[in-house]
Amino acid sequence: MAAKQQGRRGTPSAAASGQPRRFFRPRQLILRDGDQVHGVFLAPWLQKSIAWMLALGLIWASVASLGLWYQSQQADEAAEAFRNAIADLSRQQMRIADISRGLEGQRATLGRLLAEGAERRQQAGEGPQPLPALETEIAGLLGRIGELEGSLDGIRSSLDLAHADRQAIAREREAMAERLRQSERHAAERLREAERLAADRLRDAERLAAERQHGLEQQLAAALQAQEDTLAGLQRRTSTTVAEVERILGEAGLEPARLLPAPPPPPPGAPAERPRRGRGGPFVPAALVLAPPPQTPLQQSARGVEQQVVWLQRLARLLEATPISVPLASGYQVESGFGRRSDPIRNRAALHTGIDLSDDHGTPVHATAPGKVTVAGWENGYGRVVEIDHGFGLRTRYAHLASIAVEVDQQVGRFTRVGGMGSSGRSTGTHLHYEVLLHGQHLDPARFMQGAYVRHAPALPASSSATSNAGNGHGR
Repeated sequence: MAAKQQGRRGTPSAAASGQPRRFFRPRQLILRDGDQVHGVFLAPWLQKSIAWMLALGLIWASVASLGLWYQSQQADEAAEAFRNAIADLSRQQMRIADISRGLEGQRATLGRLLAEGAERRQQAGEGPQPLPALETEIAGLLGRIGELEGSLDGIRSSLDLAHADRQAIAREREAMAERLRQSERHAAERLREAERLAADRLRDAERLAAERQHGLEQQLAAALQAQEDTLAGLQRRTSTTVAEVERILGEAGLEPARLLPAPPPPPPGAPAERPRRGRGGPFVPAALVLAPPPQTPLQQSARGVEQQVVWLQRLARLLEATPISVPLASGYQVESGFGRRSDPIRNRAALHTGIDLSDDHGTPVHATAPGKVTVAGWENGYGRVVEIDHGFGLRTRYAHLASIAVEVDQQVGRFTRVGGMGSSGRSTGTHLHYEVLLHGQHLDPARFMQGAYVRHAPALPASSSATSNAGNGHGR
């Protein structure tokens, strides 16, 4: 997963490349439940389906809301018309009441006038014929009563029409209420159906996500197992290589643990550590500092392999600087070994600090390890001598040379020609006096020559322990 994320970070973005950025990209929801982490994979088709469902739901909800709003507006208009009709009916009823009161007043006036006419006729001793003025007034009253009755009939007709309108409005309002209830039921049914479809699709998506997660977990487990197997194999190979290098160095008489106490140098090109110029920050008690999470077995194995690789790299640098090759090509002879011997000139017991190798005069002499030339000239007893510093306290010395092919401070590689074999200095014949030193202490060169370095230019023998009774001469 980390490699995938790194690869994703290293890929140019769609915006940077000029391509439109897709909205429905593969996504993953990370759900954490305590110490467990679950991932839900959302494929583009699933995102599109959910988006379509939501869009259809929003459209349907908008249309339903618009219909409900329109029906509500119609209901409000009907209610307003009903209220207006009720107000008109109230005004008509008030008008009828006024007319009724006017008729009652007219009847009272008529009765009063009739009584006054009768009383006047009795006083005058006249017959029952009404007075002309009274008749005129009564006729006028009767006309007004007729008008009032006509108005009353018109009002009653208006009241009947208003009552009919009121009943029609009530029926229309009831019908609208029924349609509204039906619309609400249909909307609820459609909403439940949409919720059911959404729940089914969500269950399908969760099932697919669970299957996808299970497959990813299996792939992750297989990848972890493969990494563990790879690390185990690498650890075995590294351990074998480390053991082999330590064996080679041990046979040469070197102890890597004493020669490599310091940490490995930084890789080439790494910036040097800058000096600290200032430090600070808020005080945080040590008890509040969170402890790092425990390492997994895979991390522990990787840490162990990393440590072994670091140690192997240090051993490789030490092995590269160790003179475990032979300074001469094949055909040489060992004339005198390392240690106590009889001095060839004084015939007295002496300590021989190197090994004498004989061959023809002028035979090329090669450096047995890469390093820096520290001596290239004449020294008493050694004659013409070349000394090379290989690092880690290791030095080699090539004496009694007939010629020198290198200079002081020159960097040489393994098998670089440093001179030709001769008999200069304190010597009884043509040979090479070869020494190996560690921190100024002489070591047996034969133990290093037995390592038989494999990446050499000349054909060197696997061992230089062979001796011969015949020779060109003896030397120091």
